[in-house]
This record gives sequence, C-alpha cells and structure tokens, in this order.
Amino acid sequence: MIITDFIVCDDIRHELNHKISLMGIYEDTIVFLRDPKGPALWPKVMSFSIFLRCLIEKSDVDSGASALEVVFQYAEKSLVIASIDLKKEHLVVGNRLGFVPRFQNYSFESPGSIQVNLNIFDKNKTNIGTISPLVPVKVVEGVPSSSI
Repeated sequence: MIITDFIVCDDIRHELNHKISLMGIYEDTIVFLRDPKGPALWPKVMSFSIFLRCLIEKSDVDSGASALEVVFQYAEKSLVIASIDLKKEHLVVGNRLGFVPRFQNYSFESPGSIQVNLNIFDKNKTNIGTISPLVPVKVVEGVPSSSI
C-alpha cells in the first residue's frame, strides 16, 4: 500500500459526479502570521481538513491485511481518526481508499508538523506495517513580509 495523496487544506467539498473540491490547499507549511513587534503567541486555533488516499498493491493482498487505522500526529499528540476492517472488495490491486477527516477548531499548542500514519493489521490485529506520507506539513509562526 502506498499513499498517493496527502493534502492539508481549509475545506473539502464533495461535488456531483464524484468530484472532490479542495479549498485553500497548503503546500508544505501552514504559517500563522503575527505582528512583527509582538511576541510569539501560542496556541493557534484553526479548522482544516486532510485529503488522504492510498493505493492497494499486490503485496497488500498477499500480506493478509485485514484492517487499517489512520493516526493523526502533531507534536506529542496522537489521535486515531479512522479505523476500518478491510473487506475483500477493498483488497483489489489498483483500488484506492480515501479518508477525509475534518478538524474543527483544532488547537496547535506550539510549532510542529502534521503527520498521518496508516497502520496495517492482519486478522489477529497484529501490526504488519505502517506507512506515512514522505513529507509532513509544518506549522509555524511568521511575520508578514513588507511590500515594496
């Protein structure tokens, strides 16, 4: 299983005809602007969504994968945001599984990185693998650049 999409954005909308619209996409960093003359002020509160999609590979079918757990991590906090039992129809080579968690008024206590782990379990609930996006999304505080 590989993660094909890991996007942090302001909002995700499910449209007609199986379309998904992602609003306010963050690249690799979320920057909270502050007054350059003032102190750094944490925590920072915001609402955001994550678009996470993974691809089923032959090795997943052969490994006996039977369950997935999606874990959101920020700083020292970990939160299980989804847990699914994989059915036969999920475990087809080339299938994609998607997760779209929404975080309402999430409190970032300090600068850090948003990371998501997908834990893969066999029928005995033994962890047989964990995959993560290659690059986490950083959360920082910055001052606005002056315009010329």
